Amino acid sequence: MRMNAPARNNLLLAFALILIALSVVVLYGWRMYSLHHHVQHLPAERPNIVLIIADDIAWNDYGFNHHPFLQTPNLDKLAASGVVFNNGYSPSSICRPSLASIITGLYPSQHRITGNMRNIGQFRSDHSWALPPFAKRMSELQTLPRALKTLGYRSLQTGKWWEEDYSTGGFDDGDKKPEGFWRHVVPINRIGRFGMQPIYDFIEQSQQQPFFIWYAPQMPHQPWKPPEKYLALYRDKTSNTDLAGYWGMVTWFDDTVGQLIQYLDQHNLRDNTLIIYLADNGVYAPSDILLTSPPKGKDTAYEYGNRTPIIFNWPSHWKPAQRDALASSIDLFPTLLELLQQPMRHDIQSGAAYPGVSLLHAITDNAPLKRNAVVGEIFPEGKENLDNRRELRWMRFNADHHTWKLIDNIGGATELYNLDTDPDENYNLAAQQPERVQHALQQLREQLP
Repeated sequence: MRMNAPARNNLLLAFALILIALSVVVLYGWRMYSLHHHVQHLPAERPNIVLIIADDIAWNDYGFNHHPFLQTPNLDKLAASGVVFNNGYSPSSICRPSLASIITGLYPSQHRITGNMRNIGQFRSDHSWALPPFAKRMSELQTLPRALKTLGYRSLQTGKWWEEDYSTGGFDDGDKKPEGFWRHVVPINRIGRFGMQPIYDFIEQSQQQPFFIWYAPQMPHQPWKPPEKYLALYRDKTSNTDLAGYWGMVTWFDDTVGQLIQYLDQHNLRDNTLIIYLADNGVYAPSDILLTSPPKGKDTAYEYGNRTPIIFNWPSHWKPAQRDALASSIDLFPTLLELLQQPMRHDIQSGAAYPGVSLLHAITDNAPLKRNAVVGEIFPEGKENLDNRRELRWMRFNADHHTWKLIDNIGGATELYNLDTDPDENYNLAAQQPERVQHALQQLREQLP
């Protein structure tokens, strides 16, 4: 029977609608399968993650590192119940590039946020397109908050954060920064010094969603003016008022760490919360604070400038341990991604491979790391631009049953120290060991071209 034109058109329309409906069902089914498949490969229990970053503290200014006077009971407990990498380092010994390395997993020469300078004298509007160079760069990079967001995490920034609004780092919430002209002014961060309530509020709002918290109070950073109850602990320990104030700030900071851990305990969150602790860099102080002359702390390539203990504390899952392996703050990114069973991808902007290594199996099984050195670099303070030239590179490495520190001053003298016999780096052995220097320089330049 021959079909008339209207009937034929209706049949074709019905057939097309059926094909569209089937396509929608197939695409939806594939989407749900993919989502289910992805969720299946996530850990059954995604931990909350709290990252605690001290601001300007020497690597051995803790009770758990046998300081004779300093009282750090909460950090001592964190170390005693955690896995401690005491040979931990920051690839930069000043705040801004160090924090950028922590959150991106990249060296300063890769993320290109290289100094503490700000474009204070330049006009900037409030529009996002007018972000200063370093903040704009941060907005383009892959960061821990952005990576964790794809896994269902909510993230909070509190405290030290140079790159304008918290959203430039991919955080969901954070400290509210001043607008307009006042964006140029950096007030003392309130978190820690004035309580911890913003963190508590954020955790309460997260409900059943896993959270990532960046707790980076400006402590024990100058000014060293702690409340009297902390200062009084050290007045009879030294005649140096600056030193007593610094020690008091360290104990005050430790007290805030205890408040945060107590909150997690009281709200039954501790068992499923991984706490990571490290410092951004060493202390900036006169020689009588560091007890070295000349001072070799913050903004130098020496141990008091770039060394920091790195603590991973998750007692419900990991046994306490001390690890001798060389670790770096750039290792946090790959460690957390491996813990969460996520592949390490290249940085989304520069295409650079992540240079850190995962510490996960060193944490759980004391597995050796595939490295015998950690490296870092320093850029001179200059304008806030992405093309600052490097001032020096450094490398701590193990060789011939000794621990060495090499400093490659670009255009200047090379330094080599045996840290086993000269922990304060007073005796430069470069002239006495030219072959070791040349071999180490080659390795350093391969890691940091």
